[in-house]
Amino acid sequence: MTILETLKKWVNIELGFTNKEIALSNDNYKHIILYYFFGSCDLCAQAMNLDDNNFKNLYSEIMTYIGISNSEINTVFDMWMLDKFSDNDLLIIQHGARCFREFENNPDGVGGLRVCFLKFSNYSKK
Repeated sequence: MTILETLKKWVNIELGFTNKEIALSNDNYKHIILYYFFGSCDLCAQAMNLDDNNFKNLYSEIMTYIGISNSEINTVFDMWMLDKFSDNDLLIIQHGARCFREFENNPDGVGGLRVCFLKFSNYSKK
């Protein structure tokens, strides 16, 4: 299985613990999705020694697969390049990376995205 296939499987399983349509229609949930899977993709990119452009391509492909718009993806890249992640954003990114690391031993998912929704759903990104 390729890394892209693995990430798509991961995304499907983690989103399967939620109602995807509701999550994608709620701005705070969508924000959490963007940063949670940023952490997963970042972990893969580091493990594979991908450069920034290849990481961006991988992340963009996964976010597009979910149904996230290019403008929302580019906003995350802007925050990353300007080193403007908030403390909560960093916690979500780190949690996404940790949970993805557990995916190898828990192929049915770990429900980490749902945990982030519960913990950060009242957090306003503004």
